[in-house]
Order: sequence, then C-alpha cells, then structure tokens
Amino acid sequence: MAVNEQWYVIRCAPGSQRNASGQTGKLGEPESMIERTLRNEGFSVFMPTVHYEVRHNRTKKWIERRYPLLTGYAFVDMAGRNFEDARQVEGVMCFLRRSRTSGPYRMPSHDIAVMRAVEEENRNLIYTQRAEREARERKALHLTTRKDREKIMPKDTIAMICGRNPFAGLIARVLGPSSRGKVKAVIETLDSLVEIDIPLENLEAVA
Repeated sequence: MAVNEQWYVIRCAPGSQRNASGQTGKLGEPESMIERTLRNEGFSVFMPTVHYEVRHNRTKKWIERRYPLLTGYAFVDMAGRNFEDARQVEGVMCFLRRSRTSGPYRMPSHDIAVMRAVEEENRNLIYTQRAEREARERKALHLTTRKDREKIMPKDTIAMICGRNPFAGLIARVLGPSSRGKVKAVIETLDSLVEIDIPLENLEAVA
C-alpha cells in the first residue's frame, strides 16, 4: 500500500455491489457496478470480497462467484481528491461518519492491509482447489499432463499394478511420465527387467 493513500468508507446504494456486466476490471477480473463507476471517474476503490466456486446446474461448468464481504460498504482512496466529486458518482450514497458533527471517517491503513491480505488468501485457496480439481478431472479422463503424473507418481515410487492389466498384481518401479496419461515403469520378471508404459490409474503406490 502506498504511503500517501487515504482510505475512506462509503455507503453504497442498494444493488450497486452486484457484478457489472460486459468488460471486466483492470486485471481482467469481475468487478461490481460501484467499483466500475468509481474507477471510470478516476478513483481507486477497494471492495473486500469473498470468492468461491459453484457448479452450474445445467452446463455443469464451475463458475467463480464473488460477493462483498461488507454488504453496503466499500473504500475509496481520497488522497488528492475532492469529497464532493466522489459523492456525485452513481452508486455512492454518502461517506461514513462517526457522528453527525464529525467529518468522513478515515480508515486506518493497517485495517485495509489486513482485509487485502485476507482476500488474497481466499483467492489463493480458490486457485489451489481449482488446480487440484482440474488435475483430478484430467486424471479421470486420462488427460493428465506430464507434470501431473510426476506429482502423482514420482520417479522411483514402488507401486502395485492393479485393475484390468496383463501385469496386474506385480510390483513396479516408476521411471517417469510417458505419453497419453501413462507412466513408464520397470518390472522384474524371472530372468530380466522389463520396461512398460502403464496407465496412471493402474498403479497404486505401496512405498
């Protein structure tokens, strides 16, 4: 956070915190209508949000949802700006005050930093869960990447071959990822070592 930032609390008009349609914000992420109108007027705005993913009932696709953490409120950086200009922005009802006789309440920079950190932690959790889910889905569809297979079945893992496979029941040592969702492994026969390419789902780590 820049040292010259001066954050104040605004009361948002009903409905103004709904996600705006069409173009997204500066970072290509969803934004609310109040964020868009303030940004279009040159204001820096921070609206703490909670993110989570839901599955669409019809398309079954995962969709990221974004909701305000503080319903009805947002924060505007007023450094070098006129309060009346902000009040004229559509969706801004007023600035929060401690009392009728006091001026607009300035939010401590530390509190803004804490809320930003909490929001970032929440977003990172969403990204981690999404990556793990997509890896599981690729595995189920035999579309795992080499990186996925290296993580799921690292080199030198000792695994049992299972499922419908000619080598089911034998023990193999993983050599590394192969192609088309398979892993290269070596098994010991009576007279030699044999390298095979085996589907990831036919291996169960035992050591």
